[in-house]
Parts: sequence; structure tokens; C-alpha cells
Amino acid sequence: MDVLKMAMIGLIGLMLCACEQIKLTVENGTGSGSYSSKAKIGINAHLPSPGYEFMEWEGDTQYVEDLSSKETYVQLPELGKDETLEIKVRATYAVDPDAKEYNLVVENGSGSGSYLTYSVIMITANSPEVGYQFDKWTGNVEYLNSPYLATQKVIIDKEDISLKATYKVKVIPTIVPTVHPTVYPTVDPDEVSDPVIIGSSYEDGFFALEEFKGKLYAGAFGYAKKNKMFVYPPHQATNPGFTTGESVCALMEFNGYLYANTENNGEIWRSNDGNNWQKVYTGGQRVGCALAVHGEYIYATSAHYENPSGYIYRTKNGTSWEKVYDSEGEVEYIREIVSFKGKLYAFYVTEQGNTYMLSSASGNKSSWQTTKTPARMFRTRVIDNRMYVGTSTDYSPNTGCGIWKFDGSNFTLLQSIAGCSHVSNILKYKNAVVAITTKKWKGTGGGATVMVSCGEEDDWKKIYTFKETESWGLKEYSNSLFVGTKQNGGGGKIYKFDSVGCGVNPNPTPTPKPTATATATPAPNEKSCGQVEGFVWKLNKDGNTAVLITKKYASCSIKVNGKSPNVGGGVMDDGRPYFRFKGHPSQFGATAKVEIICNGKTEVTVNIPNTGERCSYYPGGWGD
Repeated sequence: MDVLKMAMIGLIGLMLCACEQIKLTVENGTGSGSYSSKAKIGINAHLPSPGYEFMEWEGDTQYVEDLSSKETYVQLPELGKDETLEIKVRATYAVDPDAKEYNLVVENGSGSGSYLTYSVIMITANSPEVGYQFDKWTGNVEYLNSPYLATQKVIIDKEDISLKATYKVKVIPTIVPTVHPTVYPTVDPDEVSDPVIIGSSYEDGFFALEEFKGKLYAGAFGYAKKNKMFVYPPHQATNPGFTTGESVCALMEFNGYLYANTENNGEIWRSNDGNNWQKVYTGGQRVGCALAVHGEYIYATSAHYENPSGYIYRTKNGTSWEKVYDSEGEVEYIREIVSFKGKLYAFYVTEQGNTYMLSSASGNKSSWQTTKTPARMFRTRVIDNRMYVGTSTDYSPNTGCGIWKFDGSNFTLLQSIAGCSHVSNILKYKNAVVAITTKKWKGTGGGATVMVSCGEEDDWKKIYTFKETESWGLKEYSNSLFVGTKQNGGGGKIYKFDSVGCGVNPNPTPTPKPTATATATPAPNEKSCGQVEGFVWKLNKDGNTAVLITKKYASCSIKVNGKSPNVGGGVMDDGRPYFRFKGHPSQFGATAKVEIICNGKTEVTVNIPNTGERCSYYPGGWGD
């Protein structure tokens, strides 16, 4: 009877939780998902087609904060326990009456031309001369994801853009005979495609990411005492999850449980399924921002930057915790802890701004040794038997924000990084070492970045800049790279990258390619409309001419008999872009030619033998 009663209670609880779910659908934009009552969700309109502009949001607009802004928020309502709700909003576009072409000038590279606003153009630096290698782009680099990528996309804005590829002397390593050092290949970061935004939080954003039992979990930041745990896929708040006063600052798996250390009197929570959480300990200070597994124990820190003391706790079974370090009345802001080469290391800042490292092989009481550090060691990650350390500008007066290496005895500065307050996380992803930075704690204006090192530890290059000011969470999951960002006042998101990595080059001294010379552009391919996969020519129900092209050309534009589309287009659910012309297809005559134009060049010309008849090719039964 008790078992039946418990089952009924669980079923009722699930029903109640489900009733509070709100389904948000964002057409022509990002932000779709299932959310709980009162959540504030960031939505973004997709990039308009060339010659068009974002007009406004339509649909259930009573929930949209700013109908005329392509980046805004949807404020979800509070529902009763027996209510459900589905909200649909749609980004709309219109022909830009002031649309005109702007010049893109690419010196020492390809991609130059005149393009309409929002055209997406691929630029590529020319091959370097013998003995040189590509260095960086100069000029209007604010339009680039990174000035250090030789090939990347440029989105045309309402002004002329000028870029110049520059080069530097290639350093060829000298290898002394009979000595066999490790020679790192000369490689550059891969081109980075724009990441996918998989979701946002109720509040400021996200601090921690961790994989657990096949799902990606995210710890959120905010002061509203709302549920701080999210899960993907799909992106949604865990149910029921748990609340805390500020943030879930660290996540780690240990013995079949996911542990969370929080900024709320140092509370430590755990869950065996990611949804149902139990508070297992409350530390002696407000800030619990670090977890580490060392030997048979999981360790947690509890400290504050103003209040004495700083503590380290540990447990074997998850519920019985013992204090193994106490600063005994001294302010020691312990913010990081890590296991490395058989020892446990913890890092802290004193009230006077001095920086230290604690170390212990056993982790027992009275076993800790203290060592002065050259900077504030904010974040540590062990990669390939090396400890990488990210530092903060505060408390690091001589070196500032940077990336260091620790071998168990000495710290070595690999690279100082200008324009950031923290190197906030580091990990190995594919064949690259990736770091993320925060521009300013509780700052505004964007500027958090992703950086990559390809082989040479002292050569880190910025490959992506976020619109948010802070980035903290970093995790590989399901072969993709995920980053959690935060923005003071709201707007933090989780991003998914699929193209971060380093080019493959097995030869440490590659044979230089000759200087690129101008060659004639080959004639474009001509095909029939029944030969281009995913292509559709048809009359729309509203009386307009519609043209769909394969998603391979998603960043391209079209012209029909030399004319550009003059009615708003968009993207199908399967990723194929579509374009529209006002009026019946017969306006183009008995036959027509559709040019698919990418980066200013005609890639394919599709022949339409009879404009009055539908013509398409979509194997496998694709719809249109």
C-alpha cells in the first residue's frame, strides 16, 4: 500500500510539473524551447536576406518586451498548477527601401566586390610567399570573428569595409642531429562557424557546465532564488531542481552523483538523476566555487573575499563531511581546487591581495603546505599531464589576465591576454587547447572570447567574440563544444560550437606554396532544375513566385533573369533558404535562368524550361 501511495504521489508530482511547462516557438529566430512559469527568455531574429531588413515580431506579442528589436526578451507568465500554454512569435522582414550595395575591399585576398547589406561573404587570404605565413587581418577587423583566421565570413553592414591580409616570416625549427625533441606542427585554428544558441536562463546566465548520465547540465547565476539547474537536450530547467541565493558555481560527478557547490552559505547539493536534488552540507562561508576528486574523496571549498575564515571539506559517502583545512580567522578566499600528479592543490587570495597555493598529498588535516604564487591562479585544468592555469587581472599586478603552466614545482607564463579580467576556463577539445575569457565581472558591452592554442603553448589566438561580457562554463559534450555566458542584468546563454579545432599538418616544416596569381574565373555550372538537389520553382498560394535552393547554399543569394528577390524570404525547417518575387512566374517569360550567387560569384545557373510549371528535385520525399 505504501509503495502504491508513493507511486501515486510521484505521478501527481510529474503531472503538476508538466502543467507548468510553457512551449515557446520562435519562427525565423532562436530561443525555442520548453520553459517554466515566469522565465525570461532571450530571442534573436535570424539574419535578413540581402536587401531586406528586420521589421518586427508578430504572433503572441503581448509577451515580447520590444517588438521592433531583433534581439529582445519574452517574459513568460505565471501559470497555475492545472494550466499549460503555447506561445508562438515570428520574426518578419521587409524590403529595405534604402538598400544599396556597399564595397568590400580585400587586399591580398579574395572576396572583394559590391554587396547588399546582410550578404554573407567568405574571404580568404592569398597563399604566402616562400618563407612566410599568414599573420592576421588588419583594417575593419570588427566585422571578423577573429583577425587570425585566414578564411572566414564577413557580414556586410551599411558601410564600406576594407580588410588587408598581412604575413610574417615563418620560423623553421632547427633540429640538432642525434637529439629528438618534440616538434609541434605549425597549424592554425580552423575557421569557426557561428555557434548555435541552445538556450538562455531565467536570470543573468550560466557559471558551470558538466556532463552527467548522458546529459549536459548547467548551473545558473542570478539573485531571484529561482531554479538554478538546467539540462540539455532539450534545453530546459530541471524538474524540480533546486534554488539558491546566487549561483551554482561548480559541478562535478562523484560515485554516481552530480555534486553542486553554490554561492549561498556554501551549500553543497547532490543528485543521482539530475532532477531531484538533496542538500548534503552547508559550509562555513557564503562562496562555494570549487570541487575536486582526489583519491577516495570529493573535496569542496567554502570561503569569502572579506570574511574569515577559508575552509576545505571532503567526503567519501556524500553525506558525512569533514573539515580538512581552516585558515583559523584569516581571510583566505579559496576559489579553486584541483588534483594533479598525486597532490591536491588549492589557490586563494588574502585580505591584503596576496596570492598563495595550498598543497597536500593526502588531503588530511595538518598536511597542507603554503607557497606564494606569482599571480592570482583563478582557474586550473589538467590536460595531457600538464596543469594549465588561468589568472585574473585583479591581484595579478605584474602579469594581469593570462594563461600559465604548472609542472608541480614552477609556474611558467605562456601568454598575457589584453582586454580581459579573467581567463575563466580551459579544456582540450579535439586537437586544440581552448580557453575562454571574461572581459569584466558584472560588466556590460560584450567582449567575452574563445581562444585556441594549436601545438605551441605560447601562441593563443582569439577565434570568437561573444555579445555577452562574461563567459564561465566550458565543456565538451556529444563531440561539440559548449560555452556558458553571463551578462549582468540578464542575457547569458549556452552556445554550441562544432568547428573549433586546429588544421591537420603532419609536417613541422611544410613546403611553402607559391604566391597566388590571378586566374580567370571558370564559367559557372549550368544545370536543369531537376538536377539540383533540394531545388524548387513554383507559384506560391499567395500569387508570388517562390524559389527554394539546397541548404548547401544557405549563405548565398539568387537572381532570376538578372533580377533580385523583392518579397521577404526565409529558411525552411530543413535548412533550405527560400526567396520570393512579387507576381506570377510568367513575369520572367516562357523560360528563365536562376543564378545562385555565393561570395559575389555565380556558383550554379539553374535552367527553368517552362516558368508556368512547377519544377523541382527533392529525393527522399522532401517537402517544400
